[in-house]
Order: sequence, then structure tokens, then C-alpha cells
Amino acid sequence: MRFVFLPVLCLYLLLSGCSNGPDPDTMFAENFDTEIKKLAVLYSTYQAKNSWTGPPDEAQFRSYISSISETRLGRLGITQSDIDGLFISERDGLPYKIRWSTVGGNGVPPKPILFEAEGAEGRYMVGFTNGTSQEFSRDDYDKLWAGEGDDGSMTGFSSGQSRQ
Repeated sequence: MRFVFLPVLCLYLLLSGCSNGPDPDTMFAENFDTEIKKLAVLYSTYQAKNSWTGPPDEAQFRSYISSISETRLGRLGITQSDIDGLFISERDGLPYKIRWSTVGGNGVPPKPILFEAEGAEGRYMVGFTNGTSQEFSRDDYDKLWAGEGDDGSMTGFSSGQSRQ
């Protein structure tokens, strides 16, 4: 249930706004404080609008992001002029490797979709469809890129850290 709640909550707040409770801009700024998290939640909103299937390629994904209003992008702390920077890792300065057309949906555990190209100090940041990211060893990174762990089990992965 937890796997479904966060993306749905984020999608709702991103696309419709929120009139009660905590300020959504502040909440998003706190939860989506890195480019990889921002890009991951945008990927998941694309999925939600497209039968839970991720964008087929970068051009389609960029087109989708460009179609989002400045007000809604502002909730993630970005503007239209920031879009190019979303696709570049803050740590290694290289474009993310992206798993295109990833299928998600209600009841499906978060899947790895964004991968740093070179990482930092032997560790690689990976972004998930629920807007979280986590650092992994090269071995685990390679497993995730190959699709292992898509079932949410993460059995046999050595990072031992929760996604944040």
C-alpha cells in the first residue's frame, strides 16, 4: 500500500494543488530536493497519464514536461528553463541513463528508472518511480539496470539503505 500512496499523493498535489494542510510548495521542496527526485516524479506523472507506462524516449518525455504549466512545475522548484538540467546528474555531471517505457501502476512496487552514468566514489545514484533515490554499489546498479529488483524485493542488494 505504501508503494502506491506516495506516488498518488505526489501526483495529486503536483497536478491539482492543495488548499488545506501544509503548503504544497514547501512540502515538494523538502521531498524533491534533488534533480533525480524531481525527474523521477515527473516520470511517474507521465506514467499516470499514459496507462501507467513511462515515456518511450527522451523527446516524448521532454515534450510532456514542457506541457506542464509553470505553476505546477514551480511546485517542484523548477521552471521551463530548468528542464535541460533535470536530465543531468548533479554528482557526475553526465546525462542520466533512463529506462524508457517502464510499466508501473497501483499495487506495483517502485521501479528503478534513472541511473547515474559514472556515479561518485564508486557509488551510483538511482531514481525510482515513486520519486525517491538511493545510492548503490556498481554490482547492484548493474542488477537494477538489468531489471532485477523490479518486483520491489531488493533481495540480495548490498546497499541496505532505504530510498529517500
